[in-house]
Amino acid sequence: SVRLIGGDRPCSGNVEVLSGKAWIPVSDGNFTLPTAQVICAQVGCGKAVSVLKHMPFRESDGQVWAEEFRCEGEEPELQVCPRVPCPGGRCHHSGAAQVVCSAYSEVRLMTNGSSQCEGQVEMNISGRWRALCASHWSLANAN
Repeated sequence: SVRLIGGDRPCSGNVEVLSGKAWIPVSDGNFTLPTAQVICAQVGCGKAVSVLKHMPFRESDGQVWAEEFRCEGEEPELQVCPRVPCPGGRCHHSGAAQVVCSAYSEVRLMTNGSSQCEGQVEMNISGRWRALCASHWSLANAN
C-alpha cells in the first residue's frame, strides 16, 4: 500500500501510495522524518536517514495524494497515521517527497558455540540476513 520508487539505490525513492489500482505520488509539503520512519519500516528497510524535497514527480496522470500524513514515527504502517486533508483537496508542494532509508534494520552476531561474544556479523538488508565482508573490517566497525 506504500512504496519507494525511482531512487538511486535500494530503500530510497519517491513515496507513492496505492489508491484502488493506481499508485499516487505524495507531495513534499509538510512531509516529515517521523512519517518517513514509518514508511521505511513498512517497506522492510532500516531507519529513515533523510527526506528529500523538490524532487520531480514520476510520469503520472497528474494526480497527487490529497492528504498530509502526520505520523509520530512509531505507527506500524502509514495507513494508521493521522491524516489531514489538504485545503481545497490540493496539497501545497514543490515536488515529490523522496525518502532515503538506511537499507538495514538490524545487526546480529552469529555465534559459533564457543562464546556468545564472538562470531560472524550479519545485517538484515531489505529483509534478508547477509554476512558482512571482512575485507574492510576494522576494530572501529566491531565497536
